[in-house]
Amino acid sequence: MFWFTLIMWAVSFAISTYMANEAAKDMQPKAARLDEFMFPTATEDRPIPWVWGKVRQKGPNVVWYGDYRVNKKKEDGGMFRSDVTVGYRYLLGLQMGLCKGPAVLTKVWYGDKLIWSGRLAGEGDVQINLKPNWRTWFDWFFIIARLQNNIPSMTYDYDNPPSGVLHFYPGTYDQTPDDYLSHFQSPCPAYRGLAYCIFDGFVSESPQVQAFAFEVERIPNGLELADPTIGEDANPMNVAYEIFTDVYGYLPADIDLPNFNTAAATLAAEGNGFSYLKDNTDRASAIIAMIEKQINGHFHLNAQSGKWQIELVRNDYVLDDLATLDDSNVTECKMFSRGTWTGTTNELRLSFINRSNDYMESSALAQDLANMAIQSVKIPTTVEMMGVREPVLATELAWRELRSMSVPLAMARVVTDRSLWFGYIGMPVKYNYNVSAPIAMRITKINVGSADQDSIEIDLCQDLFASGQATFAPPESGWTIPTTTMTEFAERTAMELPQAVVRRNGLTGPLIWTLAANQYDGAENYKITIDGIDDGTAALTGRGTVDGDISAEATTIDIACANIEARQFLTTTGTQIGQDLVNLILVGGELVAPTAVADLGDGTGLRLTGCYRGLCDTAPAVHANGEDVWFVCLGAGINNTTQTPSALISVKLIPTTVDSEVAAGDVTDIALQLARREDRPYPPTLLTLNALTFPVSTDIDSPVAVAFNRRDHRILDEVSQLATDAETLDGTFPAAETTQYRLRLKNLGSVVWTGAYNAGAASLTGPALVKIVRACDGCPTALTFCVTARHTTGGDTLEALQDIEHETTVVSALSNDFYLGTLDTGETSEPWTAPATGDYDFTLDVAIATDLQAKVNGGALQTIISSGNTTGTLTGVTEGDIIEIRHTDSASSDERLLRIDAPGVTTDAYAVLIFTNVYWQTGGFGRGGFGVGRFGR
Repeated sequence: MFWFTLIMWAVSFAISTYMANEAAKDMQPKAARLDEFMFPTATEDRPIPWVWGKVRQKGPNVVWYGDYRVNKKKEDGGMFRSDVTVGYRYLLGLQMGLCKGPAVLTKVWYGDKLIWSGRLAGEGDVQINLKPNWRTWFDWFFIIARLQNNIPSMTYDYDNPPSGVLHFYPGTYDQTPDDYLSHFQSPCPAYRGLAYCIFDGFVSESPQVQAFAFEVERIPNGLELADPTIGEDANPMNVAYEIFTDVYGYLPADIDLPNFNTAAATLAAEGNGFSYLKDNTDRASAIIAMIEKQINGHFHLNAQSGKWQIELVRNDYVLDDLATLDDSNVTECKMFSRGTWTGTTNELRLSFINRSNDYMESSALAQDLANMAIQSVKIPTTVEMMGVREPVLATELAWRELRSMSVPLAMARVVTDRSLWFGYIGMPVKYNYNVSAPIAMRITKINVGSADQDSIEIDLCQDLFASGQATFAPPESGWTIPTTTMTEFAERTAMELPQAVVRRNGLTGPLIWTLAANQYDGAENYKITIDGIDDGTAALTGRGTVDGDISAEATTIDIACANIEARQFLTTTGTQIGQDLVNLILVGGELVAPTAVADLGDGTGLRLTGCYRGLCDTAPAVHANGEDVWFVCLGAGINNTTQTPSALISVKLIPTTVDSEVAAGDVTDIALQLARREDRPYPPTLLTLNALTFPVSTDIDSPVAVAFNRRDHRILDEVSQLATDAETLDGTFPAAETTQYRLRLKNLGSVVWTGAYNAGAASLTGPALVKIVRACDGCPTALTFCVTARHTTGGDTLEALQDIEHETTVVSALSNDFYLGTLDTGETSEPWTAPATGDYDFTLDVAIATDLQAKVNGGALQTIISSGNTTGTLTGVTEGDIIEIRHTDSASSDERLLRIDAPGVTTDAYAVLIFTNVYWQTGGFGRGGFGVGRFGR
């Protein structure tokens, strides 16, 4: 019975195997095409990452793949069966961009599997071959199961690790093109400065390519430290130095190298290393802020040396050696806070990337049990430091951060004289104003104002090292609490209300826009009086200052401000801004509206992004650091009574509370001359010079073509016409109100040339070079182009209150040449010392009615250009000779430009000839004029 059963099973197995083989022929798997391969990251516009220290880079960008080949994978069909195709092995080439070089490769992962580790600092190969050449009984079990169930395409290799040669290029600046890539890319770039890998002969059994990951190391050493590493991390000061020089473009001479090196040594001793992968479009300032946060320091420009420095917040000072704030230089204490335990934190969790735990996100915990006992409650907070990769460092930083948050610290805002003009954020000072004992404090904010102001406003925070650690009883603060008295607003202003606001509120102008900032002396709002008559009340307006110079075309603006948060603004669109004027902010005299607002990380200000510039009747303008910013969208005053156009009025903003107010006699008037603001035209936008918008430099040798985008105050949507010409939006423009434009030029702040108004076209032409030279008394180094708008309304011709203007560096063939002067009839030029020996060629742009003459070293006059001609040559000149010229033409009109080309050198000369004097041709060649028979102009 047993043998019979065995024989029957064998026959049955043979028959079923044969039938499976026949069925499998109809189920042969198909190879995937190259376009069916799925790569984790293959993006053309992805930014090149920057690496500092040692990091794990997940998902490097696949910048090329090709050299596609397919090999069939067959299995023995066994008894009565032919071989069966059970899958395919795919071979192809991959190129993966890593980061800015030069870099070092230390590990490679495929998916979650580590497939290589080592250290490859230069160009070289990594051999990867993890495919097994034998099978276990477990593998054969699945092969048999697959065959018996007619599933020939099923793979038994679940990990599917790749094999092949990985060629690494470190990203040096002399690396050569890859030989393998050169077969597929023509021309093949060397990708200098970019660390990348090429997988030559990548083998996979699936078109779904898992993500590669690489551990790369890049240690900058611009400071030339003896040891630029801190453990496996970069020294943060080398990272900062690289950003300042390579990104911001500062020269090494702009950086206080001894200061940077000292800080680098301190951080190395502390073990405070930095590792970070920047693979997004964040601004360099975000990396600098990250470094400042991790090292507990602040970068600043030293006002005395003009060099960049770092101030590390450390206990490295002697209190009596610090700059002092006391009765001798503090004029006002505007605000102080003793600090309370309820404002402190007693548990801090610091998030970081743990290199030793396979680069998983981790956290370090610090707790102040004494603080918990005082408050009888746990007050937690979280801090993120993404430049930290070591658990020991994370723990140290967590305790450092908690120490600064778990102790009540005193704060103050004072006004001083200018003795601390050189102060900077993070600077320690000795505070001895109205306190029983001196306190070490640090500057957290400083507004130095301008040189003509006699005061500085400084915000201060008690230094952590000057305070005791957490105890069961609050420490003595040393403060003597002053009394506060409500006074007139130090920061306030008034102006005519723009027409765009008047019509949106259904009002009739002229009306007055009032702004007053909270000075924390008890005032809750204010009363508006005009010419001594009460005319409304208003809430206080948020105020700040521009944090860093901004250009006229910038769309991101940082604002230094306190007590204003991003959540108070709307995230909005251009349409909402244009129609409803949401998020409206006054920067200097310009109205701006951002589409988004974010809090700066240190809590001292806001970042406005997606800004629409020059809204309503204002123009985009350049704004300097420290310029006033008013958040009018958060509250601004409008008086009740329509005013008389063009009147001179007196406005007072009187601080009030529910039951009290400052006496009107103690409030200074704001004298305001009304100028019919709501009737005036809008200035244009998008100023271009020679077809370039807000160019850095402009060639003036030919008349400059000036163009702009026109706007009309009658168009309701303020944003729509910022980039679209008003005539496109309203066909009755510019004829409806006879809108016209003219060009003016400024040099060194003064108007030097004014053109005529055009007929309303969106373009103007600058003056000829000779007119610019005459107006500026020589070829200028820079010019400001200003376009003014005017229109006629109610029978009156009114100009816009603001111009669109742009200062540009001048490019001219006359730049750096010697200016002989503007020469009227009979006047002698400035003496010019000949820069070379040889013949000097003279050229006039237009001929004159008499001869042009010159003399050398006070000798006889020579005719260089005869009457009616435009060229001539002064011969026989020796280097060092003194050349002077004159003309006697009083019949010609307009100006003439004379150019003198010196032989073989780049320093030439030029002059402007004018023709307003009457000349009697007698007498000799005298300095200041020819002869003695000259009439005055």
